[in-house]
Amino acid sequence: MPGTRLSERLQDLLLETDLLEDFLHQLAVFAAEFAMAETGRTVVCSVRLSRRRRPAVLAASGGPPDADPHRSSSTLTLPLLEDRDAAATLTFFSPSSGAFDGGAVAACEALAARAAWTVRLAVRIDSAQGVNRDLLQAMRSRSVINLATGILMAQSRCSQSEAFELLTKVSNNRNVKLRVVAVEILRRFEGSPAGPAVSG
Repeated sequence: MPGTRLSERLQDLLLETDLLEDFLHQLAVFAAEFAMAETGRTVVCSVRLSRRRRPAVLAASGGPPDADPHRSSSTLTLPLLEDRDAAATLTFFSPSSGAFDGGAVAACEALAARAAWTVRLAVRIDSAQGVNRDLLQAMRSRSVINLATGILMAQSRCSQSEAFELLTKVSNNRNVKLRVVAVEILRRFEGSPAGPAVSG
């Protein structure tokens, strides 16, 4: 497959998937098919991604029943990504001895070189989505806490700082997150005409 078409296909894989794990799985499937076409042998692939403070992701192509990676006679591992925050490798397995000769290795290296850019982009997109999710969660938590503070101000006829101090005290005494205490207050307020009862 010419280089331009290969790059386009890899980009299509990224655009066709919503989750990083799904993209890595599709990449493993595509790489296995690519390697089988190059070698004329049965091949399965895996992609392993490690990121700082995140669990490692391992995606595999599956493949024919006779291509169990644990019983492979030929293995080829190539780097996809290596920076301070993430590292990824693409590994080819074949039950055939000598499946990866010079030509096959060169072809797989070319695939890995083109896939590296797409994997880097996929990781960055996933990181950005994670930041967005975290910000959205933080905004939701802040809104819940602000509402609970307002309820306490109205019920106890106290200032905002006093109401927030009360929330914080209950949170610390019960060793639960401030948001959890705030959600309980909102639930009690919505479900009880008597209003919230805050106890530490």
